[in-house]
Parts: sequence; structure tokens; C-alpha cells
Amino acid sequence: MKPFDAIAPYYDQLMMEIDYSEWVKYVLQLARSFKVVPNRILDLACGTGTCALLFADSGYDVVGLDMSKAMLDVARAKAAKAELDPLFVEGDMRDYEVDPPVDLVTCLYDSLNYLMEDVEIEQCLECTYHALGERGLFVFDINTEFGLATLLGETTQVRENRKVYSIWRNRYDHGREIATLDLSLFVPDGRLYRKIDEVHCERPLSPRAIARLLKRIGFSKVATYRHMTFRAADRRTGRAMMAALKTGA
Repeated sequence: MKPFDAIAPYYDQLMMEIDYSEWVKYVLQLARSFKVVPNRILDLACGTGTCALLFADSGYDVVGLDMSKAMLDVARAKAAKAELDPLFVEGDMRDYEVDPPVDLVTCLYDSLNYLMEDVEIEQCLECTYHALGERGLFVFDINTEFGLATLLGETTQVRENRKVYSIWRNRYDHGREIATLDLSLFVPDGRLYRKIDEVHCERPLSPRAIARLLKRIGFSKVATYRHMTFRAADRRTGRAMMAALKTGA
């Protein structure tokens, strides 16, 4: 079973504290700052489609891509309920094509950190470069080593969201440079609760290394910011927002 498949029906409850409308607003502000006027948007690792639906509700032509059929099933149900029509596609962000090209690609909430090998990152960025039109923007965020090793480190959280209880156990392997989240959900099942366990692994990414790779692939301008700001990222940035501009075919 792929990560997120088991928790897909409960994912939106788990993430209730995330203000996705602010994420979408920030992405569009970034696009304006780069003088990119998007019409067609691709949301990589779109999950249950919350951001894709917010873009669609604002009038954009939206495609959402994700590896998890279970997450996409939730996204499509939400789209039908909202009477919106983004296209949700099951696919791999390491190997995808888009026709016609898009003006804006997003990959939000540390999805790139799930790619465990350098070659996988490069494959994703190359696909994204080719998915963009002559003047297009790629906006994404990454967890840094400071974020995963220091801010999260060895922490445990217990949460309750609309009768779904969850335990988030974080640990960081400094030797392997891998952060592991052991996630346990307790969901209502009749008069009892059913336990669901998933393991999620991320590796820290260096904004400088990613910026160099983006430039090598062909992006003409790359900017790195502190989370949800327009201030330059520094070594104590836990989550970095990045924007890469493509100019020319």
C-alpha cells in the first residue's frame, strides 16, 4: 500500500489546522511578483485536491496529479460536491508530461522531500521544466535539515480532529539523514475505534543545492524565501518556499 492510501478518508480532518487558502493566496502573489499571469495550473502531489479546488474556484484551469488513487478518489468527490471540474490524474511526478503546457506548477507541503534519491529530484524538476510554457513558474516548498533534524527532531504529538485521534511520532536518523514519521490514527468504527498505522519518510533538502539544480536544468531565475514570506531564507529556515522561473521554450 502506498503512503496516504490508508489515511486518505481522514486526511482532511488531520490537516484541518492548515489554512490552504493562505497557501494559494501566497502562490498567486509569488506569480505576480515574477510577472507570471497563470491561466492553466498543474498541482503536483495534489492529494485530496484542496489547493487544486481553490485554484479552480478562482477560475483557473487546473490539473492535479498524485500517485495515490485513494487520495484522488477523495479529491474527485470533493470536486463533484463543489461543482468544480479540475482534472485529477493518477501519476508519478518523477515521470509525467502535460499537453498543452501550463503557466504555473505547484508542489506543496514538502512533497519533494518524499523523493529519496537525487536522481528522482532531478527527474521531477526536468519534467516540470518541460511542463511549463515559454514563461512559467514552479512554486514549491521543502523541509530543510534544520527543519527535520532540529525543529521536528525527536518529537511526539497527540491530536484530536472531529473524533479522529492521531499520534505523530517523529525521529531523525543523523547517519542516514532521514526523518521518519510513525503516524497512528484511531478512527470511529461503530462503538469502538479502529487503529490505522502509516510510516512516512522524508529526507532534508538544501535550498542552495536545489537552486543549483534548477539553474542547470534551465530555469532562468530562482528565489528562496522563509515559509510564506518574501524574506530571504537563512540557515535557520525550517521550511523554505522556492520559486523557479522559466523563460523561453
